[in-house]
Amino acid sequence: MLVILNVVVMCMPYYQMPRDYATTLETAGTTITVIFICEMVLKLLALGCHGYWSDGWNRLDGTIVLVSTVELALAFSTAGSGVNLSFLRILRMLRVMRVLRLMRQWHGLYKT
Repeated sequence: MLVILNVVVMCMPYYQMPRDYATTLETAGTTITVIFICEMVLKLLALGCHGYWSDGWNRLDGTIVLVSTVELALAFSTAGSGVNLSFLRILRMLRVMRVLRLMRQWHGLYKT
């Protein structure tokens, strides 16, 4: 469900949106990223590094979370400095790949 919410939040920005709206979307995106980071940490603790990274879907999720973490770290470290990191927002689109993970579990989708 969080993955779908994440996709919805990523689809909500538009050209010349109000600053408050943009801030709200940014906060929602950051919150979702933090939740994904927590999920990854919990899985790493439960499965261990080898167990986590040996699963293909976890490799995809983990890579997306690591890229998102780097993006967040750069955004926070350069906040207010005038540095434009908008190109990093493109990396957020990798999160859409997480939807593929959900599709594997949607058995009803394949019963047509």
